[in-house]
Amino acid sequence: MRINKVTVKNLFGMFNYSIPLNLEKRATIIIGPNGYGKTTILKMVNGLFNGNLSILFKVPFTEFVIDFEDNSKIHLAKKNRKKKNNRDILDLILTFSKPGEEIKSINLTDIDSEKNREFLYYASDMLRDEFIDRSSLRLLRTGGDFQNIENIFGIYEKLYDVYSREIKSGEKRASRLHLPAFLQSEFGEKLQAIMQITQTLNVHFIQTQRLISYTTQEKAERKEKETPVVNMYSNALAKDIETTLAQSSQQAQKLDSTFPRRVITNPPPKGTREAYKKLLNELEDLRNKRIHLRDTGILVDLGDDLEITESIDDDNRLDFLNGVLTEYINDTRAKLAIFDELAGKIELLKKIINERFSYKKLEIIKDKGFVFTTILGEELPPDVLSSGEQHELVMFYEFLFKVPKGSLLLIDEPELSLHIDWQQRFLKDLIEIAELAKFDVLIATHAPSIIDHFWSLAVDLGEFR
Repeated sequence: MRINKVTVKNLFGMFNYSIPLNLEKRATIIIGPNGYGKTTILKMVNGLFNGNLSILFKVPFTEFVIDFEDNSKIHLAKKNRKKKNNRDILDLILTFSKPGEEIKSINLTDIDSEKNREFLYYASDMLRDEFIDRSSLRLLRTGGDFQNIENIFGIYEKLYDVYSREIKSGEKRASRLHLPAFLQSEFGEKLQAIMQITQTLNVHFIQTQRLISYTTQEKAERKEKETPVVNMYSNALAKDIETTLAQSSQQAQKLDSTFPRRVITNPPPKGTREAYKKLLNELEDLRNKRIHLRDTGILVDLGDDLEITESIDDDNRLDFLNGVLTEYINDTRAKLAIFDELAGKIELLKKIINERFSYKKLEIIKDKGFVFTTILGEELPPDVLSSGEQHELVMFYEFLFKVPKGSLLLIDEPELSLHIDWQQRFLKDLIEIAELAKFDVLIATHAPSIIDHFWSLAVDLGEFR
């Protein structure tokens, strides 16, 4: 499904926005003064569809609505109510409606009071490795009153984050993923509702901090084991090439095993010289495709062994050769077709990067990934590129290789570290890629140069005041 509008009411207690997405151009740009919530809106959309509810618990708002092209709607309402001991309780009510289906609402934060202690005790055990109030956990384990916990919703927040992380990573830790019976109808129902939302739309968020990655959130807090993203993506591309080569090899083994039988049993084409010449032209096309894949960085250089120029005068021999070459050409096409999508993405990435980077050239080596060489022939590791070059490489790699078809791509401040000329080219290239890959884009920016000639795509949050 495609989103056609994002609405938020009383954001930070003061802003009301209705942001239509431009589905024709597949790109929408949010602009506005600092503090008006551009980045926050991106984070709220990302948090909802990726099951990370922290931002929805923390940010003040009363309503957050996602409208889809097919008239489906996701509605989140947040309000406070007085409960036991006049304590304020936050209700976060989720409604997901589809045309022709019964509308159901779930309070993500409310739980039957009789089950609160047991629920929180179990939750504290699940979250023993997470960043929550240790004194509160000790209080739970020693039978203290759960009302003394300052923020029960911090536990909900961590629960949802833990579940979404582990489900996405494929981990199967029984202590966390196998809910006991008393939670199946309580937290389990809430979790199921969130998982239903996450399966509705793939959302990919490119944040402002995009050059360094951390292996865990805890290490991010302590700034340990920083990994340059350009190196990660270089290794990932080499792995993609390796995987595609393996798929091609499997296809080759299947075709090669049946090649003799097909040559013997399939009726050969008529043994004419015209047919033979046509087959030689097709072989030349395949040879050029191999050369292109070699230049792309996927295949090794095979030299000129595939070039055939011999003429054949024996009609009987032509019958045989035409039959063999026909099967060979069909097989080779099938083997090389596996590389088409990957090669197209690599070719476009190289074109974009090499048009922008000065005094250096990007090549792709199948077992190395990104390889940069200067005009003097010096090889450069990706992580010694300038910050602007790394930002450009990281973003366009993500556009081409990490955003699945039908996704919503969120980009926060794409102008960071980019020269004005790169900023002016950015949106044109992105829209072309989005149309090719069939994903939509929602951008938050301060830079008029990013918008350039696309002001019709801009939604100014300042105009809502």
